[in-house]
Amino acid sequence: MADSSEKVDSAAKPPKVFICYAKEDGAKVRKLFERLAAAGADPWFDLHSLVLGDLWDPEIQAAIKTADVFVVCLSPHFDKDGYRQKEVRRAMEVAERKPPGKGGFIIPFILEPCEELPKWCRPIHAGGDQSKPTSVDELITAIERHRGTMLVPPDPNVRRLKLFSPALHSPDARDRRTAVEALGGAGRSAVSALVQALHDEESYVRYSALRTLGDIGPAAKDAIPDLIEVLEDEASGIRAQGADVLGQIGPHAVDAVPALVQAVTDGDAFVRRSAIKALGKIGPGAVDAAPALVEAMKDRDSQVLKCAVHALGGIGTVPRASVAALVQAADHEDSDIRALAVRTLCRLGPDAVDAVPALVAAMEDEHPFVRVYAAQALGQIGPAAGSAVPELIQALWNEFSDMRYHAACSLGDIGPAAKDAIPDLIEILKTKDSALRSQAARSLGAIGRHAAGAVPTLLQALKDEDRYVRNAAEGALKRIRKTP
Repeated sequence: MADSSEKVDSAAKPPKVFICYAKEDGAKVRKLFERLAAAGADPWFDLHSLVLGDLWDPEIQAAIKTADVFVVCLSPHFDKDGYRQKEVRRAMEVAERKPPGKGGFIIPFILEPCEELPKWCRPIHAGGDQSKPTSVDELITAIERHRGTMLVPPDPNVRRLKLFSPALHSPDARDRRTAVEALGGAGRSAVSALVQALHDEESYVRYSALRTLGDIGPAAKDAIPDLIEVLEDEASGIRAQGADVLGQIGPHAVDAVPALVQAVTDGDAFVRRSAIKALGKIGPGAVDAAPALVEAMKDRDSQVLKCAVHALGGIGTVPRASVAALVQAADHEDSDIRALAVRTLCRLGPDAVDAVPALVAAMEDEHPFVRVYAAQALGQIGPAAGSAVPELIQALWNEFSDMRYHAACSLGDIGPAAKDAIPDLIEILKTKDSALRSQAARSLGAIGRHAAGAVPTLLQALKDEDRYVRNAAEGALKRIRKTP
């Protein structure tokens, strides 16, 4: 069993490690700093730890005084005149106040082999082979042994935040932007720092902060109040990106709905589009935005119109006035807008009941996708779309296979009100299209007892070569017999 003096506590705070070095070795020391931070230490490195405006000499004195370990990076450059010699003397003063015989405060780290060690360093063990650089693993082992603390690698998000946050205060805007982009990997823990960057004087830094917050997504919800302010930014690109981020946050951004509604009337079309998309992504919580979206469907920019149509579908339950506007869009000269409007009516389900006549007409549209979406929408409306059954029956024999399939689906969704389709559905069970046969069987089951005349054909379908058809026929027979 190990001696109690050698036990290592993994629950202790990360040891503070002051790094003393010659400025000529700065690049190598930065890598050492990063390795120590990744291992779980709390290293102090002037190029990282000092920020603009710091009184550097008092800061360095305080860092040495509070350090648990003072690491001296030895190289041919070190044992020359320079401020680092003053740091060593201060470290030795701190070491003198330690209990007698207790070493480990000053740890030599051979960065590059030296002809000989500094005189003050000779009483301190610097490794078995001083002709070779000390490995970082050796240094970590020494820190753990002397401090009685096992280094535990930090949460990578916290580490990333610690590494890059100081650069947000750099005088160089390019450095600030790089830091902002790097913070994206820190997730929610970086939101507070990124919110500060939203107020940067350079628009491209603000834009990068917005994109990074968008990548974080719903976890960036604490940024919502500041994102609402961004919608008033003087730069239209920033306003548009701010709206995009609110959309990426999604339903949590419900408090931003009034500001987004205001942005729907922005003078820039890109901002209007982004605001509208965001409202759709917020979903049902943005229902109060429906009138503004209906108004946006009159926009001269066709992309704004498309975004408004799509957003109404995202909101879900909408006022009847919105359905009327979608019905009007379903007759637009642009086939893409017609398809989008009909698809949105499909997403509204039973709330789109007033659109049934328009959807029946859309089943004759020249664009095949408009016809298919119309058939789907009638099924989503359900029994209230019973008046469309004759047209859906006719669509069972459409030359377009997707149209035939969705017509069969919708007849099943309409249920007993689609009983007039029973003869045609029975005939469909005899066709070569296995997917259509299985759907016909399911729809007959959904119609229920009215489909009793289909039982002989369904019994025959139990022997179908396609197992999906057999399963659908079995389910249909059970439903028909069970229906009172």
